[in-house]
Amino acid sequence: ARVWVEILQVALRQHEFQLALYPVRGRDHSYLNTEAPARIHSSVCGETLVAGAFLPWARREGLVGQVDLEILVQTLAEVERHGHAICINLGYESVCDEVQLQRIVEMLDLHRALAPRLCLDVAEDVAFEHPQAFAQFCGRILPLGCQVGIEHLDHHVGHLARLHGLGLHYVKLSRALVQDVQQESAVQTLLRGLCTVAHTMGLQVIAEGVAHAGDVPLLFELGFDGVTGSAVA
Repeated sequence: ARVWVEILQVALRQHEFQLALYPVRGRDHSYLNTEAPARIHSSVCGETLVAGAFLPWARREGLVGQVDLEILVQTLAEVERHGHAICINLGYESVCDEVQLQRIVEMLDLHRALAPRLCLDVAEDVAFEHPQAFAQFCGRILPLGCQVGIEHLDHHVGHLARLHGLGLHYVKLSRALVQDVQQESAVQTLLRGLCTVAHTMGLQVIAEGVAHAGDVPLLFELGFDGVTGSAVA
């Protein structure tokens, strides 16, 4: 545990966080935005660490807020340099902690010109299990010009209507929901229905974790607006 604390503290102090960039594609291979999961290029252990490895430790040590702010700074710099829209995810702490939310609002306020090219993903469990905090988050963040959406939508798909009226821009359906789309007609029916409901609410629908290039045309046929994953370049 001690080594993880050191890895995180050094990474924050020496700005060792980096963004891995993956395109989100629309119909006809058009470009929607770039997903940017965080990595640490750690000088402590000499390895590149993915978010799934370091975030649980950051959460245990109460450092997720600092990590999110560090990644937000890097993302704004990347948007300014290259001009494309970048999508990052924010943890529970950044959505539900008022002090942390205020820090994010102040940072975005300083970079209002860049905000329209910033997409903020919030995990479904945060949005659905903390609805008041999430509504407050949307109320503070959306007027600054950012886009906000739900990522990894899976267990709460039946409650999509609860998101109505928050001003969200998109939902990302989890890899688990879309992976059997070619084999299972029931999956196709479900996904077509979800796209219809989401579009009625004014939301774009993006498929996460698309691993087979052959799934892409079918997903667009079912009503998806975008795809991301290893089969998408």
